[in-house]
Amino acid sequence: MYMAYFIENTGENTIDNAMVFNRIRELYIDENEVYADVEGSREEFAKLLEVIEEGDRLVVRSVVDISDTATGLLNTLSDLQD
Repeated sequence: MYMAYFIENTGENTIDNAMVFNRIRELYIDENEVYADVEGSREEFAKLLEVIEEGDRLVVRSVVDISDTATGLLNTLSDLQD
């Protein structure tokens, strides 16, 4: 199953969401499998990590949405592999 995650643009620094929305449409990702947070929060990402299973594929707008640091990103990617 495909899942998608992104952080909504709410502050001054914005990233174009068009790419992730296009991929969601192209892959027919169900709206129940799309997780979005606002800047400064990763509550929905935590929920996604609880339900994602082996074999699932995750579409993200940017790795910055997953973690603010390289170490955090590596830890999250390691968790996803387990």
